[in-house]
Amino acid sequence: MNGIHILFIVIITVLRTSLTSGHFKGIDRPRCKNSEGHPIKAHSDTRSRVYALRRLMAHRNPNQALSAYIVSSFDDHQNLDVADCDKRREYISGFSGLRADVVITQKSLALWTTERYLAQANSELDCDWTIFDMQNYPSITDWIGSELPPDSRVGADPQTIPHFLWSKYDTHLHRKLIRLVKVSRNLVDEIWTAKPIPFNGEIFVQPLYHSGEKWQTKIMSLRLRMVETRSDAIIITSLTEISYLLNLRSNDLAHTPVFKAYMIVSHNETLLYVDKTRINLGIKLHLKAEPCFTGDICIKIRDYYAVWHDIKSYSHHWHNVIVPSQCAFDMGASESIYSSLPKDIIQNIVSPVIFMRAQKNDIEREGMRKAHIIDGLAMCETLHYLEQKFKAGHKLTESSVSKIVDYFRTGQPSNKGLSMKTIVSYGRHSSIPHFEIFNTTDIEIGDDSVIVIESGGQYQEGTTKITRTLHFGTPTAEQKTAYTNVLRGIIRLSTLVFPDKLKTSEVDALTRVPVWGAHYDYPLSTGHGIGSFLSVKESPINIDYSAIEDAMLTFKAGYFFSN
Repeated sequence: MNGIHILFIVIITVLRTSLTSGHFKGIDRPRCKNSEGHPIKAHSDTRSRVYALRRLMAHRNPNQALSAYIVSSFDDHQNLDVADCDKRREYISGFSGLRADVVITQKSLALWTTERYLAQANSELDCDWTIFDMQNYPSITDWIGSELPPDSRVGADPQTIPHFLWSKYDTHLHRKLIRLVKVSRNLVDEIWTAKPIPFNGEIFVQPLYHSGEKWQTKIMSLRLRMVETRSDAIIITSLTEISYLLNLRSNDLAHTPVFKAYMIVSHNETLLYVDKTRINLGIKLHLKAEPCFTGDICIKIRDYYAVWHDIKSYSHHWHNVIVPSQCAFDMGASESIYSSLPKDIIQNIVSPVIFMRAQKNDIEREGMRKAHIIDGLAMCETLHYLEQKFKAGHKLTESSVSKIVDYFRTGQPSNKGLSMKTIVSYGRHSSIPHFEIFNTTDIEIGDDSVIVIESGGQYQEGTTKITRTLHFGTPTAEQKTAYTNVLRGIIRLSTLVFPDKLKTSEVDALTRVPVWGAHYDYPLSTGHGIGSFLSVKESPINIDYSAIEDAMLTFKAGYFFSN
């Protein structure tokens, strides 16, 4: 058997060796080649950072050296839109787009991103980097398997990778005889000089006249759901879930009014793990925190980092604990949370809070209407201003229009910021879903094509996300037909009366019918959930879950024709 095993290893090694780094070339990068077609070695600040990281990978304890290191876009709470201090992937690669993953070996550098960001990645990344489309072959694990021999060690920070994704990586790499190992101290943090300081601003109460339900009632509802699943406790890592449950908000993230914290809810106590210096007397009174005894409906406030000690301590008394799984836009708990518990007590299910949060009460629904009226006023002012400027002959570009949209929205008295980065695309760019503006792609607005403005705002009354399609000239017959077909689909969806068990995938098909009738389609979901002064993309409403009464959705039907 040993001889067979050795032969198997030899065969695998030969196959691996044949798949050199040149096998997976990534996207074509003409700017990285000279006139003779040879690669250009560009210089950037990231090269010294990569060098420092590689030294850390190599100079570890005996038998602990890493052949590769994965850097994700997620923070410790599995957010993608992260604070400056958590932009590790941007620091090491130089790529500033929202979604990407990076793998660094001793000889190669690779980045995966979505089609939306490929042009931006090509512009921002050093020519040392190979860029891949995240939706296409090869995957991260395929590429690692072609770069590394069997018995290699691939490191990653388990706090910044969701459990479901870690399991996927681990399974695929194991098949290639490569080990995925947990690195407790993030290596990018180790080399990050002058790292930005985490936001330490005010945490404030979302008052009852906006939230519509006391936090005590929400905790009791959660405990009833825990009874249904026979759970002793739930560990909550999602910042939007915590903010929703406790009727608290802050500004830790650029577009989502949340604060960094963990929660543990059992049947007889509720614990909030947060930076205590941010908890003022008003918040303590709101949470009934002092005094707070076991069995009372109150919140015990613990230090943010104490959650790791408490999880291990409480796990000795739990028989079943909910560790949230992935659901639509929520990534679930990190691998670090998951691996801190005995596997036999884990209930890896969708967090019940997601379904509670999605179903808006009367006050929240009315608040969302008010938020859209306020937001509509801002958009009317924006469109009037743009039209006047264009008629007067002023030069308008995608980036300048974006700034104008933001100016009028944030100028509303009750505005609390943007719910997303404003996206303005014109002409050929308007055919790219969620097009991102950056220096080399910004173009001037003319009168011969379509302008698409995708934007949204945060208000204490609610969250908005809207898209407006404009034309400063005379639309073509094809543009008019496309616009009309999309409008017909939106009207069908807006006026639909449907049973409560209807799947949103069925609603999706109904909305696409007018577009399909013209033999076209759009590469997006038709809509998704939206928060109440929370996230602009809110689970579970997408294409995989039944519609819920009182849930709020935003419609995204569209038409995309290249150039």
